[in-house]
Amino acid sequence: MARIFRPVCICILLLHAAALGAQELELIVLDSDLDIPVDGAQVKSWDGKEYICDDEGRVLLPLPEDRAVVLRISYPGYISRNITVQTGESRRTVKLRLEHDLLVTGFREGGTRPGQGVGMDKDAIARTAESGIIEDVMSAVKLLPGVGYSGSFNAPPSVRGGAPGDMTAVLDGFYIDQPFHWAGIVSIFDPNMVENLRLSHGVFSARYGHTISALLEVSSRRPSQDSIEIEAGLSTSAVNLNLFFPIGNKGGISAMGKVTYWDPFVEFFKQYVEDLSYVDTAPYIRSGAFSGYYRFSSDLELSLNSYVGFDGMGVLDERNDIPGRRDYLRFNWKNMLAFLSAGVDYNPAGNMLLKADIGAGCSQTDIIGLMLYDWAPDDQKLLMLNGNVNLQGSVDFDWELGEGFTTAFGLRELYANWTREEVYHALIYRTEAEAREMGYTGATWPWSNPQRFLVDMSLNNHNNAFNTSTYALLEYRRPRFGAELGLRLDHLALINRNASTVSAPLALSPRLNMDFELLKDRGMLYTLSLVLGTGLFSSIDKSLAFMDERNAEAPRFNRSWTSIAALKAELPFEFSLTVESYFKLVYDRAYMQAHIDFKSEPEPSPAHPVFWFDGEGRVWGIDVMLQRAQSKYVDGWVSYTYTNALYRDPHGGGGAPWYYPSYHRFHNLSLFMDIKPFNFLNIALRTGLASGAPERVSGGSGITPIFLDGQNSYFELYERIPYDSAVNRGKLTFPLDIKLSFYFFDSKQRCRGEIYLSIENLLTEINKTEDERYGRNLTISTYELPIPMGSFGIKWRF
Repeated sequence: MARIFRPVCICILLLHAAALGAQELELIVLDSDLDIPVDGAQVKSWDGKEYICDDEGRVLLPLPEDRAVVLRISYPGYISRNITVQTGESRRTVKLRLEHDLLVTGFREGGTRPGQGVGMDKDAIARTAESGIIEDVMSAVKLLPGVGYSGSFNAPPSVRGGAPGDMTAVLDGFYIDQPFHWAGIVSIFDPNMVENLRLSHGVFSARYGHTISALLEVSSRRPSQDSIEIEAGLSTSAVNLNLFFPIGNKGGISAMGKVTYWDPFVEFFKQYVEDLSYVDTAPYIRSGAFSGYYRFSSDLELSLNSYVGFDGMGVLDERNDIPGRRDYLRFNWKNMLAFLSAGVDYNPAGNMLLKADIGAGCSQTDIIGLMLYDWAPDDQKLLMLNGNVNLQGSVDFDWELGEGFTTAFGLRELYANWTREEVYHALIYRTEAEAREMGYTGATWPWSNPQRFLVDMSLNNHNNAFNTSTYALLEYRRPRFGAELGLRLDHLALINRNASTVSAPLALSPRLNMDFELLKDRGMLYTLSLVLGTGLFSSIDKSLAFMDERNAEAPRFNRSWTSIAALKAELPFEFSLTVESYFKLVYDRAYMQAHIDFKSEPEPSPAHPVFWFDGEGRVWGIDVMLQRAQSKYVDGWVSYTYTNALYRDPHGGGGAPWYYPSYHRFHNLSLFMDIKPFNFLNIALRTGLASGAPERVSGGSGITPIFLDGQNSYFELYERIPYDSAVNRGKLTFPLDIKLSFYFFDSKQRCRGEIYLSIENLLTEINKTEDERYGRNLTISTYELPIPMGSFGIKWRF
């Protein structure tokens, strides 16, 4: 590693030294009345790029050295300002005036707040996510501290030791149950539709819930009130078009669409990668989004947001290369996701803010599989028709009491109708020990060892879930100290198709955060802050969609207690260093397994799901992030995460040991560098290092359910790795992505474009393994993509 990072550090120092003689502007944005920083203010630069002010209202902007330029500064609720910066000017303070007495304190939760979450603005998202075979916001999220490496084509990450399915996503306040295409390969969040995001994985505000791992808050692009914008993009595998229109200087609307075309790509690589030869229907995505807002008066604003997306793929494997033998596999996947939400912001008084929203969404996943093998006495079939219809609404009220105090109250209702229709007909092999773990409770094992079983499972579940949440909090903010004390309550009621109702015990989640500014302007140390927090969290396990009247035990929320301590230091040259340590205790975790009534073949062995709600876990770790804010030549960050996550399923069999889940990684190192040697050239480097996944060892319990949920294939489908097998790990992963961007502008700077070339998975390692049944060599990549993937794209903005 020293060989890798030493030249990188030398390059950073040389480029920084070169930047000392270049012209840069330090811009500070303040509130004109309170004279406090406007955290999150947006600055649109002369070249069309947008920058976000930090928590001190500061931002560093590169400027041309030969002419004056105009900058536009804006923030919701404030009157936007255009300022002219003259040649040679290096520092400017700008004050923004409120359009009205809009209360922004309670809802300015975005951005990075130590101990609570990490934020990214639109420019950072564009630099880290707008490249590759599929442009995906999750490519940027995976570079953040606390996020475990999950592979190139695996969007749901493990955040601070939590299961990938535990992360909850919210778009403009609307909770999305499954924001993924292709069963989690990529997310629905295209970088072009996102204004900013925040990954909350610490002890965050009681306003937010429905997670024991992390909350991903995404804000959609906000159209300009006074100009038309058109964006078009063409890349190796997708085309997108984005339109933004103002509405009478009081609002704006946007329409965005994306279409992928992987057919040529798949056909080309079929001749090089044997695994791709079985792709019958190339993976596809068709998606569109519409959003808008309108300000009726200085105290009332209405917003609207919608999305619809389709994705699918197909596989056909028909082998006739062995005489007298014929194997056949057919697999088809189709998925649809759509939602519509509307919100209103209203100021009943100068120190009060009322927010309300309502929305509806639906999703449908169809999976059909058919397997015919000469060595099996019967066809093997898989049919999944999984649907979800949800309605949700909320009301939030913030009241600024004065003297730094703010109180807030809120109520949210989430209703979901889960439909699960599944048929699983398959031949499996089980030893006596494995059969007992899978649910066999007979006193003696009556069959030979091992034994074949023809498992026959049929599910037809329809559950209605009502999740009611409410919270109250008191917040205190002053320049040197801040604190928030809140209480959140969650209640769940399930009503199945026979109208029987079961309720989970009420989940009480108190939370406390405290921020201390320990030092300010001490030599090379601009500020040093300490954050302490502790709180309880709850979530609904997605596997509860399978629960029916055969499950006698009442459901419970997944629960966790998290405590955190964080230090943040602001350093010279726009550097900042954040160190966070945390401990998380998980309890009442849901586990689902398949109970099989084993019978001798050829008599079918019926199966049904069984639930327990007493799983537990212990997670602790440390995150470190060194970041340099926007600068003219070099910026970016490096983050390191250590995670130790152990879980236990008391009903897991094999002595119910503590185990490392398959997604666990001890070490995760991420590095992003944005190098800008010229105005027309940008070099983005994404790389990292992650320790290997746990490997099975002799004596491991190895419980693997025989079915999965097509909506979410991440709940407890991993094998149970005993905790003493920590040394049995797969190879280190070392992903490396490079993107070269070339920019061009017209003479009036109204039109700007970008041509980029990127290479993903540059250090892919190819392994060869032998197919025991066919005696052939198969290509397997340790980084989930079989070869380095090159792509190029053209973007045009007007």
